[in-house]
Amino acid sequence: FFLRRSRTAGRMAGKVVPSGLRGMTSMPGIRVLVSNTHNPFLNLATEEWLFRSGDISVNTLYLWRNEPTVVIGRCQNPWKEVNVQKMQQDNVHLARRNSGGGTVYQDLGNTCFTFLSSMENYDKERNSGI
Repeated sequence: FFLRRSRTAGRMAGKVVPSGLRGMTSMPGIRVLVSNTHNPFLNLATEEWLFRSGDISVNTLYLWRNEPTVVIGRCQNPWKEVNVQKMQQDNVHLARRNSGGGTVYQDLGNTCFTFLSSMENYDKERNSGI
């Protein structure tokens, strides 16, 4: 997991961001980050990094897609949730996210997204309209 200085204009300039991200400023007041990788481990780590170190004064939308991956929640047992041997045969990654929740399958046919905002800036209606 490497960090680099962003060369993107606007709010991203001068900020340290994970490599593999490109910034976009398509909507006023919302920073849109799009992952340039399909590596599920990097994408989940980037999501966690944004959660722990991101600038919550700016509403952020993070978009990414993963190679075939089964993602399990923090407290799940992979041997109870998935057929680990079949996943290895089919070259499907197994990843654990820091949050709870159920097991999900992800591949290049779906797009994952994360909204990051402060409690004061949270607006369910606006976020739903993006």
